[in-house]
Amino acid sequence: MRLKIFFMVSFFMLSGCSDDTKEVEVIKEVEVIKEVEVIKEVEVIKEVEVIKEVEVIKEVEVIKEVEVIKTISVAKEGSVVLTFDDGHCLDSWVNNAALFEQYEAPATFYISNYHSSMNEKLLDLQKRGFEIAHHTTYHGNAVEWYEKHGTETWMKGEIRDSLGHMRTAGLEVTSFAFPFGSYNYELSEALRSEFTTIRAYLTPKTEDLRLASLNDGYFYNGIGIDSSYFEPEERVYKAMKRAKNTGRDLVLVGHCIVDELTDRWQTTTGSLIKIFEYANEIDIKFKTMNQL
Repeated sequence: MRLKIFFMVSFFMLSGCSDDTKEVEVIKEVEVIKEVEVIKEVEVIKEVEVIKEVEVIKEVEVIKEVEVIKTISVAKEGSVVLTFDDGHCLDSWVNNAALFEQYEAPATFYISNYHSSMNEKLLDLQKRGFEIAHHTTYHGNAVEWYEKHGTETWMKGEIRDSLGHMRTAGLEVTSFAFPFGSYNYELSEALRSEFTTIRAYLTPKTEDLRLASLNDGYFYNGIGIDSSYFEPEERVYKAMKRAKNTGRDLVLVGHCIVDELTDRWQTTTGSLIKIFEYANEIDIKFKTMNQL
């Protein structure tokens, strides 16, 4: 009997130990699970923080991109450059300088056949914000001269002699235009030693006027606006609108400015006013060649 009781007690004691061990193991498992959950929560919190940091970085990058785009947009604002050729037209430019000033439209005047007697008028125009530029000494055809006499002879006879006198007189000459729009690569490259921009010539009858807004920062084509080329005026307007929309610089070319036409190489004040008013309508600014 005593032996049976001993075995029963021992059995129950052992059974109790087994239950206690299981409870301890369960408790440990629960604690491990809680630790794992805490670790997971910490990892989730870290992931959320990383995501937030990434989102902040992305927002900053977007803001920077927008600022860059705005900067580019400002930097690429289009313009119209009014240019006029030939020294014998000087008086007509002086007489109409106030019209340009009225519309806040500076212009570039290309002087050929320069003489010291022009200095007073040229210096006054320069002081008022107009650019004085070079258009050769004798207004000869550059390519024909080049083919007969070569580059260096042309540079001395048509460029350096008169250019030196103009600069000595106080004229800040940095731009050049070829007479008749006649040029070649060799002459264009030779002029780099004296000028920062050079200009050739197209007419509105040129099939693709986009050529007038394509340039490399040194060589520019210009569209004629004289009487024989201004009509249909819508083509010039379209070129101005394209310059506005693309952020390019559109160069326009005229000669003497008159109220009434007596020659086809003349630009009327009426045509100029149309250009000024359309520029105001589409909100495009005017520049000189040395501002490009």
